[in-house]
Amino acid sequence: MPSKSLIAIGLLCAARQVLAQPPPPAFGPAASFAVLASTVTSSGLTVVTGNLGGNTITGFPPGTVMLGTTLRHGDIAEPLRDAAAVYEDLRTRTCDHALPSDDLVPKHVYCSSAAPFTVDGTLTLDAHGDANAFWIFQLGNGLTVAPKSAVRVINGGWEGNVFWQVNGQAVIGDGTAFIGNILASKGITFSPGASLSGRALVLGGAATLSGNNVSLCCKLIEVSNPANNTAVANVEFSATFAQTGATAPFTFALASGTLPVGLHLTESGTLFGTTLELGRFPITVRVTDATHCTGTSATYVLHVVCAPITITNPEKDHGIVGVDFEAMFRQTGATEDVFFTASNLPNGLTIEKNGRLHGVPTQMGVFSIVVAVTGANGCSFVSPIIYKLTIDCQAITVTVPTNTIGTAGVRFSEQFGQLGAIGKATYTLASGTLPSALTLSVDGLLSGTTNQTGRFPITVMVTDDNCCTGTSPRFTLIIGCQKITVTNPTNTTGTSGSSFSETFVPTGILGTPVFSYSGTLPMDLKLDPGSGVLFGTPTQTGSFPIIVTVTDSNGCSGSGIRYPLAIGAVPPPSGPSCPSIGLLPPVLPDAFNGVPYMQVLTVTGSGTPPYTFQVTSGTLPSGLNLTPVFPATAASGLVSGIPTVNSDVQVIITVTDANGCKAMQIYSIPALSEWGLIFLVACLGGVGVIAHQTGRRL
Repeated sequence: MPSKSLIAIGLLCAARQVLAQPPPPAFGPAASFAVLASTVTSSGLTVVTGNLGGNTITGFPPGTVMLGTTLRHGDIAEPLRDAAAVYEDLRTRTCDHALPSDDLVPKHVYCSSAAPFTVDGTLTLDAHGDANAFWIFQLGNGLTVAPKSAVRVINGGWEGNVFWQVNGQAVIGDGTAFIGNILASKGITFSPGASLSGRALVLGGAATLSGNNVSLCCKLIEVSNPANNTAVANVEFSATFAQTGATAPFTFALASGTLPVGLHLTESGTLFGTTLELGRFPITVRVTDATHCTGTSATYVLHVVCAPITITNPEKDHGIVGVDFEAMFRQTGATEDVFFTASNLPNGLTIEKNGRLHGVPTQMGVFSIVVAVTGANGCSFVSPIIYKLTIDCQAITVTVPTNTIGTAGVRFSEQFGQLGAIGKATYTLASGTLPSALTLSVDGLLSGTTNQTGRFPITVMVTDDNCCTGTSPRFTLIIGCQKITVTNPTNTTGTSGSSFSETFVPTGILGTPVFSYSGTLPMDLKLDPGSGVLFGTPTQTGSFPIIVTVTDSNGCSGSGIRYPLAIGAVPPPSGPSCPSIGLLPPVLPDAFNGVPYMQVLTVTGSGTPPYTFQVTSGTLPSGLNLTPVFPATAASGLVSGIPTVNSDVQVIITVTDANGCKAMQIYSIPALSEWGLIFLVACLGGVGVIAHQTGRRL
């Protein structure tokens, strides 16, 4: 409670073991005076009910005296002495309790030496049903009553049994409803609108009034507050104050506090109206009866609360990124000029104060939106029903490049495109595998230089800032072989029995080259598959055209032009010129495993017998022998025996005449088993054709 204010909490009387004071003294002739002082001044329409006494009286009229008379000079001498005697009796009593105190039980003396003692608010004195209850206040340094304050007696008490012994000045604040007998040594001042139910007696000074009501010997008027003290904003409210003890006609009026705008208190005590103001409004109500006696209620706290508010969510709860969206929230219960707010909206959407949700969403997902509404009076409501808004992805179209063909070893670069992505479009491989060294950038550029050939079907996905995606149709990247060429050596001739080495040079190879050839090489001449070197010591003369092909790690290949290799014969030894010598047949028959073999070699030309025959390169198949034919002078030799043939063989047979002149013949003897022979005969039985191919007969 405010400093130095007095509040009685009651029901403590029985608990206190303090002897009660004797009853206060009688006033004698002073009892009939409502206002008594040496000097009385008034301004405004002051009303005094009872006698008015003073040596000097001004302000009446316009002030009026009711149910009494105005007395001066000798008529007030004895009443002033009686008032002084009562003052002295009250001043000299033993103080029971110091002020301020919450324990204002009746029939005790309460004292204060404060300068001055202040009453602020409503002081309630509870008689607890005792009609003879009284209270004595000894105030050693004056009395100040704050504006709009009040003193009231309840539960059977009477204003006439409240005594205020004031040493010094008593000042009663604006609009105060005061009760009791005020006996002041130096003066009493009533501020405008203040009222007193009791006596204002000044021993040595002036009583100053300003449009006040001072009523003598008022009966107890009790004002009862309505039970209903809760009003709903923007809803009509009505509650009625009641009273007991007032003399009709009587009126109700606001004694203290302020009502919310729109509510009014009628003279009959009904509080009614409609308000938008919220809050707690403490008031006291005063009843004034026909005798100008008053009674003041206990503090009545009117609580104005918000009306129930509901929010209805829109039925529409789906939208699409990039497409205009609109939906409407509704409400009931909030006052006019409402203001909607919402949280957790997707980017691009806003809510207007009237509840219109609209915009072009730029964010996808499911959004749990909380909506609130506030009325003009500040009443607000947050909807407990979450509005779930789903924003679906827009369509994203991914376009593929028109060019689908690249070449191994050659840089490839093509751009994928898109339509519909919001924000940054990020490209990723959705399916398939790219050839080595080719990459797809996040910006959709497919580029790089690969050595890998083949077909590479892929699909590409675009993801935008909202995680919305689109996938391309299948794009088949075809990486073809690069151009590969083989450059032949410039030298195309060799000599039988002499070392030979030439290199075929490839261009355009990716990875490791592998060389191969088509055609037939002379005996003992080979093509190295790794280096492309044609090397060896050929033992066969003739023309051996070949075509060399090179293949790289990807299987890509290229060939050179026809390489016209020619191997010449060994030059004859020095000496007489040798005649032409040759051997027949030019081709030996096939040898078959386990089948007796015999072939006569006949010398042709004009050589000089006898002749000798010798295998000078290679080895005859196992089981075969080369022998001269007897007599030794004959121009023939013999290859005979029972062969064991495991593989094709190639030999050089040299014939030398009596003069040392030589001739060489290269023979290839294919291997053919008995089963092969049977199969061969079966295949050729209906044909009867003998083919000659490079020294081989089938």
